Amino acid sequence: MMPLAGAVAINFSAPLWSALLSVLWLKERAGPVRWLVLLIGFLGVLIVTNPGADSLQVGALFALGNAVMYGSVTVAVRGMTATESATTLLMWQMVTIAVFHSFLLLFGFRWPAPLDTAMLVCSGVANAIAQHLWTRALHLAPATAVSPFFYLMLVWALVIGFVVWGDVPTPGLLVGSAIVVASGLFLLWHESQRRRSELLASSANALAGKTEKVGSADARSRIAADISGVYWGRQRDLSAVRARSARSRPEMPNAATTKPLKP
Repeated sequence: MMPLAGAVAINFSAPLWSALLSVLWLKERAGPVRWLVLLIGFLGVLIVTNPGADSLQVGALFALGNAVMYGSVTVAVRGMTATESATTLLMWQMVTIAVFHSFLLLFGFRWPAPLDTAMLVCSGVANAIAQHLWTRALHLAPATAVSPFFYLMLVWALVIGFVVWGDVPTPGLLVGSAIVVASGLFLLWHESQRRRSELLASSANALAGKTEKVGSADARSRIAADISGVYWGRQRDLSAVRARSARSRPEMPNAATTKPLKP
């Protein structure tokens, strides 16, 4: 068995795998800032877990496989958000987990105590809410922008451990958690600024296109007015020519009033 710290550190490499797979599979643009935040956040995880040389065991392969599979699921969910809603994806995730976990009943089952039952129900509800929020986040933003916030699980574990069990955090735990929180807040600020710039650029392009359309409509109106003026001007000229021709033409005698000539 490998140490727990090493397993946790390897499992928290899942955001790196999801970012890499999203670039290769979904052709998303990661950008230097997102990669830097991912690496700095993972550095904070290493400071918290402090894995040693004894972590390099066969069990590390299972932890690495779990990290790669978790990253693959994140990228797959991100890809399916193009055609499916967050509610649909959440339903299929919950159904799949329930079906596969039911096979564990073959190894035995024991009714939990009432308090344990209540805690299990609360854990299931909290997990469903968390999965919905995670899926919704992947629906709204690329995987490379969402994945670094996965590191904040360490911070919540620190807070819950201190409040519930009274675990006093070590200096390394505080430093690593501070790095994780700082990287997440910086990425949040960077993405908000990037989104604001995109909205301003799209608004400017829309305004420019609207102005161009209005200009084109004015130009078409002027051209139509010119054509109409030329047409009616020619009609007036033609009417004047016809009137002058009628006045200059001699009057023809009327056959009904003309007297026949005498022989």
